[in-house]
Amino acid sequence: MRRLLDNENYTVILFEDLVYIKISGFQTEEDSEILMDALDLFTDVHKGKEISVYCDFSDIILSEYNTALKINKKVQFLSEQLKVNRFALVFINSYKSYKHHYATHSYFVNVNFPIKAFTDKEKALNWLEEVNSNVNQLANFLR
Repeated sequence: MRRLLDNENYTVILFEDLVYIKISGFQTEEDSEILMDALDLFTDVHKGKEISVYCDFSDIILSEYNTALKINKKVQFLSEQLKVNRFALVFINSYKSYKHHYATHSYFVNVNFPIKAFTDKEKALNWLEEVNSNVNQLANFLR
């Protein structure tokens, strides 16, 4: 387990070829720069390798429009640099459908990896486990 970023807005942790990303609160452009730097570091380490992603959007409070565009551009770049075999997008709280719509229409537009939304973390973990053997480490971390 390697923590690349852990603050009030973002958590990025590597479990070998599985990455855990949690985005919380309201995202400003300044905040997003910190996330972008961590994702760049992650890309440098895993470029060309196959990975899986568990992205927790449960506590997000949206973002500034320009911030969403910047994050989307970074995600598009990552989708070209990395071989993402599965991307689980998790929403476990109120406003699930609104957050799902917002995320898929702002952060994850024109990406070339399989993305699936979940409202149950166990179902998300099971889906990732079909292609990734490091899911147990993440499951233990989430407990």
